Amino acid sequence: MLDYTGTEDEVGKPIGHDVAEGFATLPLMLAMEESLIAGRLSPLLRSGHELSAAQAEQVVALVRSSQGPVRALERAQSLASDARRELDTIDGSEAVQTLSSLTNYVVSRKL
Repeated sequence: MLDYTGTEDEVGKPIGHDVAEGFATLPLMLAMEESLIAGRLSPLLRSGHELSAAQAEQVVALVRSSQGPVRALERAQSLASDARRELDTIDGSEAVQTLSSLTNYVVSRKL
């Protein structure tokens, strides 16, 4: 997610590193559901084709221009909310409180 919402300084690695390494992230998969974006991404993401840094940057730019990152964040927030509801059914121990706090952190962090 951070590849599509953060800067290289915030992420701590080159933007597009995950896609260049072959990782298909949820924002990328959701962007592929948009026909105009998919048409431009597909040639870059040929199976077995290693991406150059420039190609990875193109992929990131296309995903950023899509609704993929927004939809992925919405999905993450929904899952975090589901997790908090489940945690609310367990005793209020420190471990449960910590896990509940983590559900907020993972969907709001910049790093």
